[in-house]
Amino acid sequence: MVRKILVVRTDKMGDVILATPVLEILRNIFCESHIAMLVQSYTEDIIRGNKNVNEILLSDNKTILELKKIFKERKFDAAIVLFPRFKIALALFLAGVKIRIGTAYRWYSFLFNKRVYVHRSRIEKHEVEYNIDLVKKLISIAKIKGDIFQPKLSIYISQDDEKTANTFFEKTQVNKDDVVVGIHPGSFGSALNWPVENYAKLADELILTHKYKVLVTGTQKDAELVNTLCKLMMAKPLILPNNFSIKQLAAVLKRCPVFVSGSTGPMHLAAAVDTSTVSLFPPIFVCSPKRWSPWGNKQKILMPEDLSCKICTYDKCKNYNCMQKITVEEVLNNILELLKQ
Repeated sequence: MVRKILVVRTDKMGDVILATPVLEILRNIFCESHIAMLVQSYTEDIIRGNKNVNEILLSDNKTILELKKIFKERKFDAAIVLFPRFKIALALFLAGVKIRIGTAYRWYSFLFNKRVYVHRSRIEKHEVEYNIDLVKKLISIAKIKGDIFQPKLSIYISQDDEKTANTFFEKTQVNKDDVVVGIHPGSFGSALNWPVENYAKLADELILTHKYKVLVTGTQKDAELVNTLCKLMMAKPLILPNNFSIKQLAAVLKRCPVFVSGSTGPMHLAAAVDTSTVSLFPPIFVCSPKRWSPWGNKQKILMPEDLSCKICTYDKCKNYNCMQKITVEEVLNNILELLKQ
């Protein structure tokens, strides 16, 4: 019997958000089991409060032996490694976790005794579906019958987070009838950026022509980019403080009917609160929207036309400015179409 289950996803914000459907499926199938999740501390906020999780464990700076000790003390019956890393795989092996589920195509995959034979790099399906493949393995091993459904992404926003969002809108004089379009110009290195000049033109068009309000979001690392965007604009946007937590950001995005960004964590956060998205994807194969698009919300995906690159050589490429092929008019029209819906 599988009494204690560990789910491992120790990478970035968007990846952890895309793992949340797994938690709901596990809770639905293994109703009475203790479900824990191993994440980095900076993504812990995404999982905190999730009714499908009994315990959150943090991987930050922990050695193999420290992780082994944690896993052994908790006596996990099964571990599902959604984001495979040698350190995690070895720690689970040394801890004697009975069922260790992971991908079959890493050099250290022998450490997983229950392997799933899928090549994520081939991008044949969405990341959420790849995650579910690993859960199906555990269900098959446990010989439990149950419906495998595809739930939406989830993030549990507290009343305090809602209050913080409401206070921000009150201070910036945003009324309930105001239409606020969110814009996130950074990508945290996840993909190529749309030019900041284009974001500035788009924001001005939304504010000056269509009389909407524009909210610009960004992390502390995006501060210079956000500052540049504001300097390029004729109108004045709303600027979200870059010290907002992930859940506070989620509460704010919940108030935006449309959110515009590249392929980045906040895009998935917007989808998790059912905000419509206009997402600007580069033509790089590994960044394909087939695997990384928002999940479960109304959405528009825009990419540079007639380009498909296996890798990106940036300044060595004759299409180095390929993201400029996505026009401001094209993005604006997609925003307006979503707002009509």
